[in-house]
Amino acid sequence: MKKIIFIYILLLFILVLSGCQKDTLFNGNPSDILPSREEIATEWVMGDVKEVTSDWFKDSVVGFISGNQLIFERLEFTTLSQGILSVYKFNNIDNANNYYNNKVNNIKQEGGYTELDYSSIPADCFADKGGNAIEGFYHFSICKKKNIVFMNEIDSFNMLRLSYNEDITKIMAEKI
Repeated sequence: MKKIIFIYILLLFILVLSGCQKDTLFNGNPSDILPSREEIATEWVMGDVKEVTSDWFKDSVVGFISGNQLIFERLEFTTLSQGILSVYKFNNIDNANNYYNNKVNNIKQEGGYTELDYSSIPADCFADKGGNAIEGFYHFSICKKKNIVFMNEIDSFNMLRLSYNEDITKIMAEKI
């Protein structure tokens, strides 16, 4: 009888543990994380969602399953502002963390930016800004949550448009 109870408890423990593991992964489509038309200010024109495959990466990315990218633009007089949103889904949290950490380390080693505080975002994020009046300005963020890594960049000669990146980042993080 003790053996049956022990086996029952062991099986129950395994079921609970496996259920917890599944809850920590995002199982939806990466495109579900991208903002919808209703979530983007109406002044911005949204492009089509594009599929991201492993061919997009110049180096092999371990554990990459699928991804999506969305470009949106805003034209005011002669100033074009553009946002690029990318979402990558990995097969596990460790592979997502490795990809995120490699990207952040590369940015930090390259230098030439000012780090931004995105601590209000419900994800682990690194954000920076940079640029100049000749080449244009940018705000960039890369975040990880569960098995998802997402990156957002807004480029513009109009610095007022750049702060929108944090709003978009928050919208996306809350969907994971």
